Parts: sequence; C-alpha cells; structure tokens
Amino acid sequence: FIAFTIVWTATGRDILIGIGFGAGWAMLTTLYQTAPIWFGMPPPSNLSMLAAVRTLTFERIVQTLLGVPMFSIFNALFAVFIPLLFFVVLRREWLAAGLCCVLWTLLLSADASGSSILGVVHGAVGALIVTLVALRFGLLAVTLTFMTVFLMQLVSLTIDWSLWYAPSVSLAIIAVLGLAGAATYVSIGDRPVFKTAILDG
Repeated sequence: FIAFTIVWTATGRDILIGIGFGAGWAMLTTLYQTAPIWFGMPPPSNLSMLAAVRTLTFERIVQTLLGVPMFSIFNALFAVFIPLLFFVVLRREWLAAGLCCVLWTLLLSADASGSSILGVVHGAVGALIVTLVALRFGLLAVTLTFMTVFLMQLVSLTIDWSLWYAPSVSLAIIAVLGLAGAATYVSIGDRPVFKTAILDG
C-alpha cells in the first residue's frame, strides 16, 4: 500500500510538471506569434494555421480537442525513444541529448517563415523543453507537456467570449484546469489539503 501511494503521488507530480512546462511553452509560443505584430512585422507563417481554426464549425473544433491526447502520446513516444536510440548508437548521454535538441529544433522551426531567426530561437526553446522533460521526468510528463501546448494553442485563439467559437476555448480551459486539479490532489497523497491550524482559524 505504501509503495502504491508513493507511485501514485509521483504520477501526480509528473502530471503537474508536464502541465507546468507545457503552459510555459504555450505562453512563449503566444509571444512568438504576437511579438512581430507589435513591431509592425509580418506574423509567423504558422499563425495562419491557427487562424484557420476560426473557420471550423464547433463540432470540428471539438473533434480537434478530442484528437489532442492521441497526438500528444505520439509526440511523447517519439521524444522518449529517439534519445534512447541515439544513446544506443553513440554511447554518450550528453551527445544523444544534444542531437535530440538539434532534431527538435529543426522540426519545431520548420514552419517558421523564411529563415526567421525568431522562429529558430522559438524552436530551440521548445526543443530544450521537450528534451529536458523527456529525459528528466519521462513519458507521462512529456505527454502532458505536449497536451497542454496543443490545448493552450486553441485557448490562445480568443479571449472574446462573445464569439461563436468561444465554447471550444472553454473546453480547453476546463481540460487543462481539470488535469492540474486532479494532479495536485493525487500528488498530495494522504496529506490534508489544508493544515489543521488553518481550518481551526
């Protein structure tokens, strides 16, 4: 029972870590997409892909949200097993991690407009996050990192709740907050949520 509690608590911790890194990555992505507009520069080319979601029906957006977990698991498996493959071939953990960072940088910056330095920097930061979470915290954490990023990209489409596709935004927010709340509860384990002194006033 004690071993089960420890594993269950560690699972909640990994989920929280994944959500935290994913939320930070999503905020950096939003900054990358909006910062050029502030300075009168053209937005990144991948911003048009996100803007295209506005033309989808509510049902299609819900289908996109439901597909996020499977897409996240696929990316997470890639993020975990590619370093393992590099390590088997190279026999150097630091070299395998470095090659993973380069590979993810190329993948994440592939849709940057032209040879945008900003796009490469954004891809490199994302690569560092993916590599760090995958190698340090494992499959579950990096899965939640990808899942949070994908969901928050949909959230970042609008903060105007009067728009017709705003309900899809609320679904993404509820999903992220629900996962974070459940993970927090699990990571606490048998400890009380509030200390007795606080409850007693």
